[in-house]
Formats: sequence, C-alpha cells, structure tokens
Amino acid sequence: MALEKDDMRTIVIALAGVAGLAVGAELDATNSLDIGEPLVLETSSCSVLQTTMDQLAESGGGSVVLASAQDITCTSFERNFSVDPNQREFTPLLIPERVSLDLNGSRLLLRHTEGNSYGIRISRHSALRNGRVSVESIVPASSQGIFHSAIAIGAALGHGGTVAQPSYYAEVYDWTIEDLTLIHGPTWNRCLASVEG
Repeated sequence: MALEKDDMRTIVIALAGVAGLAVGAELDATNSLDIGEPLVLETSSCSVLQTTMDQLAESGGGSVVLASAQDITCTSFERNFSVDPNQREFTPLLIPERVSLDLNGSRLLLRHTEGNSYGIRISRHSALRNGRVSVESIVPASSQGIFHSAIAIGAALGHGGTVAQPSYYAEVYDWTIEDLTLIHGPTWNRCLASVEG
C-alpha cells in the first residue's frame, strides 16, 4: 500500500530509536496477561479507565476490555515517571506494568496540552490492542519525536536517568501492540509511535 504525502491515516507504526538499542517483544507465555477472566469496563471516561488500570496493576495485573466501541478523550496529565522528582512529565494515558488494554474497537482521542507530552505510555509486560488512537496537538510539541506521538515506548533524551540510576522508562521490554490504527491530525509533525532509548 502506497501512502500519499498528505495521507493522515496509517496502520504502520514508525519506530524511531537511538542507534544500538533494541526494545520491544511479544509477551511470552510466562508473562501472559490474558490468563483468567478479563475485567470488562463500561466507561467513556479516560480518568476512570486510568484509575481502573492503576488499581489492577496494584493488585498484580490483568486484562481490561472496554465493553463497547466508543470514543474516549484522554488529555495530558502530569505523572512521575522519572528518577528526578523535579522533572515534570505528561501523558494522556499510561498502560501500567502487567496490564493489557483491549480497546474492543474503541477510539482513544489523545489531546496533547503540554509541549513535552508523551504518547500513550507503554510499560514493561503490558499490551495495547484492538482499536484506534487519534492525536490532537493543542500546543506545539517539543523537538523530540516521542512527544505528541500516539504511542511512546522508552524515555525522551534527558528523561532516561543516569547509568547509575536509570529511569523506569529507560528499559521497557516484553510489550505488545497489535491491531491498532493510528491517526494524526493535519498539523502532525511527529512519529505515530516512537521507541526512544
């Protein structure tokens, strides 16, 4: 399939990483998040979705399946990802460690309201599948491709911590992204998905 220059839809995930860093893998059978009954969630609220996933992660992890296909708007919020508590980092949605999110045909509309807002943050042993992700940039993005992306894996330059004390997102592995359509608006100048390291 050939994409035209002004085509704003793609199912291709563009991975832009720092040379020499291989990040990402399918979830293996020993870390499967699909064991047991998934939690079926009926909500159109991103904050309810985030709170539910956070609580599931705190109890050991598992799968969340949205009950029906719908549009859910997620606006950037501040969250501490970094080893530096003074560093402000933003994301519209975080898939916590050991949590799988099945959108079940839903569309997440990401509203980036901060210049350094990450895309959906993917954690270790996590998954995102079966839906659409649209991006709307309310303010201009910072200069790094990981900001204002649809999906962010890893840490932006300057957010990775140090060799002695790397940030959590400096090493993200054992993740799955599948059956997603990523859509950027007409003013996009970012990667649809970014792996940084």
